[in-house]
Amino acid sequence: DKAPLRTVRSRFLINALRSDSAWCDDVKTPARETCAGFRTQTLREAVALLRERLGPDPAAWRWERLHRARFPHGVFDAVKGLRSIFSLEIGQGGDASTVNVGAYRLDGSFRMTDGPSYRQIVDLSGGRDLLVHTTGQSGNVFDPRYRDLLPLWREGRYFSLEGSPSKVLRLDPR
Repeated sequence: DKAPLRTVRSRFLINALRSDSAWCDDVKTPARETCAGFRTQTLREAVALLRERLGPDPAAWRWERLHRARFPHGVFDAVKGLRSIFSLEIGQGGDASTVNVGAYRLDGSFRMTDGPSYRQIVDLSGGRDLLVHTTGQSGNVFDPRYRDLLPLWREGRYFSLEGSPSKVLRLDPR
C-alpha cells in the first residue's frame, strides 16, 4: 500500500506526476490509473473547491484567503465571543517548500501549521540589524503593541533597533 499523501513533499509529487510514476496508480482498483488521469481529476476537484470557497472568478482567488496563520491566545481562544479579541489570524503565503515556510494542514482547512515566528538579519559590520517576530511585543491584548508587528511579519518586512538603549541592565556574577 502507498504511503499516505500527507507525508509526500511537493518536489517529490511534481517529479512523480511528470514521469507517470506508479505512485499515481490506485492499487485498490483493478485498472491501472495514470498520472495524466490523476492530474485531470485532481485539477477538476481543485477548481470545484476553489469556486465553492472563493467564488466563481479565478482572478479573485488568493492563496492567503485559504492559507491562514493563527496565533491563539491561551484559554480565550476557546471562548467564541473572545476569540476575535484575543487571538490573531492573518492570511499568509508559502508552503512547506518555500523560502518563507508556511506548511499547512492537508485536511482541507489549509491552516498554517509551521512557519517562522522570528526573523533577524544581523549586519556584522555594526550597521543596521533588522528583525521581526509574529505578533507584537506585548502580551496584553489592550496594548497597541499586542498586534503591531503582524503586518510586517506577513509582508516579509523588518524593523531596526536604532539609537542608544534607554536603559541598560548589567548582570554581575559576583
